Amino acid sequence: MRSALSALVILFASAPVASAAAIGARMTTGACFFRLEENGILNVRPSSIVVDGHIIGVIIGGQFKCFTLRVGNHVAKASSRDPYNPASNHPSAWESAPFTLDIRRGYTIYVRISPKSSGAAYIGPWQLSQDNAGPDEDEFNVR
Repeated sequence: MRSALSALVILFASAPVASAAAIGARMTTGACFFRLEENGILNVRPSSIVVDGHIIGVIIGGQFKCFTLRVGNHVAKASSRDPYNPASNHPSAWESAPFTLDIRRGYTIYVRISPKSSGAAYIGPWQLSQDNAGPDEDEFNVR
């Protein structure tokens, strides 16, 4: 059993990494969420992707995740603890405003998750915005 599990891990670890554009192109109906790399501690602080009140994924800076969703309207949010307060235990201290996902058959939408900023400072909370072009492959170092 242990050797089978090891072989499975090696198989997945050695699989080629697809580009963000290729991942989105293979999806037929859904949404891809991405966070660009931010400066400092914010980059490694995870944020939850919440759709229709359910956490469907967790993402950090520099990541790109796609999900198949049913056709129709869904409400999405991004949330996390306060990244600048280590004592923060509130999982939605940095919660975005609700964002409507209009999922249509045969299409993938791209949603950018970014921190609200003031000048060069990130002040939160998270913001969601649709990005019709999707992320640039160079921003994620994938090919």
